[in-house]
Amino acid sequence: MDGFRTDQDLPFDEAVLQAQPESQEFADEAEAPEFSPFGALTRIMRKRWLVLLGLIVVLGGGLGYLGFVNGSKTYSTQAILRVSAHEPGILFASGDDSKLKLFQSFVKAETTYVASSPVMERATAIIKSKMPDADDELTAKSLAESIEIKRKEALIILKTNSKDPEFAALKLNSVIQAFMDLKVETKEKLENFRANELTVREAELLAQLQDLNAQTLEAGGEFGMASLVKTHIEKVTQIESLIARQAEVKATLLAISSSADSAGSADMADQEIMRATLLDRALADLNFDKAKREAELTSLLKRYAENTPKVIEKKEEIAIISSAMADRRDQIKVLGQTGALTEGGEANQDDQMAEISALLEKVTSRLETAREEARELNRKRIELTFLEEEREELRRKLDETRHALDVIQLESRNSMPGLVDVMAFALVPQKPAEDSAKMLGAGGVVGGAVLAIILVMGYGLTYKKVRYTDDLWRHTWFMPILTTIKATATPAEIETSIHRLRNNIKLFPSRTRPDTRKARIIAVNRFDSAESGTLARKLADSFATANLRTLYIDADLQTVAPQNKAGWRDLIVGEYVQPECNEFGAEVIGAGSDARITDATVSLVALRKALSFYEKDYAVIVVNSGNLDTGLSSELFSSTADLAVSVVNVDDMRSKVNAGIDRIMSLARNGSALVFTGATGSDPAVTA
Repeated sequence: MDGFRTDQDLPFDEAVLQAQPESQEFADEAEAPEFSPFGALTRIMRKRWLVLLGLIVVLGGGLGYLGFVNGSKTYSTQAILRVSAHEPGILFASGDDSKLKLFQSFVKAETTYVASSPVMERATAIIKSKMPDADDELTAKSLAESIEIKRKEALIILKTNSKDPEFAALKLNSVIQAFMDLKVETKEKLENFRANELTVREAELLAQLQDLNAQTLEAGGEFGMASLVKTHIEKVTQIESLIARQAEVKATLLAISSSADSAGSADMADQEIMRATLLDRALADLNFDKAKREAELTSLLKRYAENTPKVIEKKEEIAIISSAMADRRDQIKVLGQTGALTEGGEANQDDQMAEISALLEKVTSRLETAREEARELNRKRIELTFLEEEREELRRKLDETRHALDVIQLESRNSMPGLVDVMAFALVPQKPAEDSAKMLGAGGVVGGAVLAIILVMGYGLTYKKVRYTDDLWRHTWFMPILTTIKATATPAEIETSIHRLRNNIKLFPSRTRPDTRKARIIAVNRFDSAESGTLARKLADSFATANLRTLYIDADLQTVAPQNKAGWRDLIVGEYVQPECNEFGAEVIGAGSDARITDATVSLVALRKALSFYEKDYAVIVVNSGNLDTGLSSELFSSTADLAVSVVNVDDMRSKVNAGIDRIMSLARNGSALVFTGATGSDPAVTA
């Protein structure tokens, strides 16, 4: 005990220990602080801003680069179809707007037809034929979905986007080509459907006309109708002259034979004169007929050209009459010669009769031949006339059929109120309409930053260890933090912190008002990893430095093994142990040597009895009570001591600290406080 002063020698310190404010006697009645989410966020992000910035740089830069590299350029192009009205005034306002409504409906129908499945299927086939390496998944549905078709008054606008500029133009141009081809095919089908019967009738009429032409050629041979008419007229005139000649020859023969029986030749002369007179009259009639036809020819020449059939036929009739007149003149001449013969005498009558009989046979034969030929010509003329009339009838029907076809085609062209033509084909775009590389790059940077914030905040929210003193904000209102010791503190700074802890303990209120003859008991415990024994020993030495007689007891029965000398274990069984004296610090009682005493065998009565041995001899007793989480006797010390000091380290699990503090709060204690060790330089308690 030499070299130390008792508590009776230190009235000032004893007065400090006893003079506790009555207003703070029950510290538990203080109000708890309100929870601040911004404060919690600040605590989570404290000293993690650089990590967050680094993650933002790494993740944002990486994702931004990936987005920029994987970005794509989208090219846009468009084509325009124009719907033109048949009538120029259809688009202008008028009293009757039915035509305008019809035209608008036509434009809507064409717009719908452009987006129809047949057009898209045809366009898909065209694309695959022009671009064999196109996407195999390209279908009419996907093509229709990739093209935007809208109507603006009389214009149909097609627009599409694609990563390939040539493919974008090919899609629209293929759709336009398919649309126009299908319209032409549909129009042809409609026209063919309406003109099918007329076309069949036209073909039948043409076939019949060809048959008639063949029959006409076969019937006429090398002669045409005009030639047949001319030849027939000539043949009829020849027959008439042959008949007249035959009659003349018969009359001559009759006259010669009669002259042989009668002597008078005067009668014979009279007959010849009568015949000559008749021939002269016939010649006069023919001359009159010729003059009449020449007058008609003159009238025809005024109306028709010389090469027309009517003029040619009239000229041929005049030529035939001229030929007949020439024959009459020859007959009159022959008659004159015959009369001369009859005047010759009887000697030559036999010869004359023979010659005239031969001439009669010849004329008769020629007459029969001429009649056969005339009959054949007349038959051909009648047949050709019938065929010509039939041909004209077929030609008339054919013209009517073709006229009907023309009418149908004209009606089909004008059946719709407008026409559709291509105003502008799709061109290959030179510049992209959208460049997603920059957008994806910016999105990657933003996404990386957000991901970094989520990771850092998530790590902070899931971090289970105590980092700063303000992590204990919900406990400090009833268990204040008496001091904070930095992890990087020097021995001198640690010593200063221990002295500050000592002073705070001397000033800390408790519920009991200790007897001046008894020592103040301070129990030091821990929650998880902190070494409470070292701090308790330094605290005891600090009290001794302040000229207070101090006893340090190592009562941690979990970590400290039994020793060879007597100590706390021996005190528990009722033996008195002499403390070890220390010239420069507190006196010490070790863990003891009785191995039978464990943490589970300590009772509250034995603990109080062991402490009672030294309460009157010391001013302060500092006890290392061990781990509050796993130790049993530590709770007994926390309830028995005047002040329970719990050591919290930055490596302690927050759940164990919270559970330990809750356990202390549930005990019948006199006072409790906290000590924070291993703090960083940015800890609020240190910076404050």
